[in-house]
Amino acid sequence: MQAPRDRIALVTEANKGIGFEIARQLSKEGIRTLIGARDQHRGQTAVAGLRREDFASRYVQIDLTELATITGAAADIEAQEGRLDILINNVGITSSGDGSRQVQVSDCDNRSIATIGGDRFRLDIGAR
Repeated sequence: MQAPRDRIALVTEANKGIGFEIARQLSKEGIRTLIGARDQHRGQTAVAGLRREDFASRYVQIDLTELATITGAAADIEAQEGRLDILINNVGITSSGDGSRQVQVSDCDNRSIATIGGDRFRLDIGAR
């Protein structure tokens, strides 16, 4: 098993809130954390916050509603890191807008990043 300091994690929507705190906690464990965010400025601001605490992190542009950014993030991570060990897919979903608290599977987009196999980063996109 890899030591935490040898592991690499991507946290999507990590520029604020729960995503940022997840990234911070992973960083505290010595895991190199990639900050996934749609907005470059917000992503870089989050990275700067982690670096002020002496944590190794960097920004990765990704918007899980845009296939091109998912593909770009996968290529970036493969080129820069060579692998991804942990994926925290921190994105919100909403209901169909009828006011119910139930979310139907049909309300969700089936795009996802499926990871990891030791030293490989694999991207799988399911069609709706």
